[in-house]
Amino acid sequence: MFLKRWFKYKVNYPKNANNKLILHTKSGTKVNPWFCPKLKIHFKGKNSVVDIFSPELLRGSEFFVYDEDCFVIKNAIGNIFVVGGCKSNLYIDEGSTLQNTKFLLNDEIGASIHIGKDCMFAIDTTVWASDTHKICDLESGKILNNARKGIDIGNHVWVGTRCIILKETSIQDGSVVGAGSLVCNQFNSPNIVIAGNPAKQIKTSIQWKREGFVEK
Repeated sequence: MFLKRWFKYKVNYPKNANNKLILHTKSGTKVNPWFCPKLKIHFKGKNSVVDIFSPELLRGSEFFVYDEDCFVIKNAIGNIFVVGGCKSNLYIDEGSTLQNTKFLLNDEIGASIHIGKDCMFAIDTTVWASDTHKICDLESGKILNNARKGIDIGNHVWVGTRCIILKETSIQDGSVVGAGSLVCNQFNSPNIVIAGNPAKQIKTSIQWKREGFVEK
């Protein structure tokens, strides 16, 4: 009974849908899903790939995968909730830490999110690569809110608690996003602080470190 509780995982596959779940150790050796405590992956469509390095570090994470999605997670630590869509892409590079972070790529073809190395996401941040609903011109009916770009977050970026990051956003290396910010713009300078609703650049030439003020 103890082993059953500890190694609880869940992977749902539609029949004959050509989906792939690839799990690796940090060095790249493939592992069995039984070594991924409480990891839940739901394949709802076809021709998708989920490729996770060090999946045991994502305990309690959940993925909803649809048609031709591609998710690559490299040695991330924490728990995440991911909803794919159609031909959506999520890439999280080495060593990022995430606490109840939501990545939403649904309802828009080709939505994408790229997270660099050594990023830190505080509790309850949402990264939303799609509006999920159409906004149209009243006269012509033309869709006005198609995403032209995905979300691109550089290396060593600290995102404060309860931030919302929307589509077509870019945040450069070494930057800090203030708690509770709504980010919906392209920020092209590294090592800055952005904050507010909508977020604006409020400080330049900064660097941040993971260690706290008090040595433990």
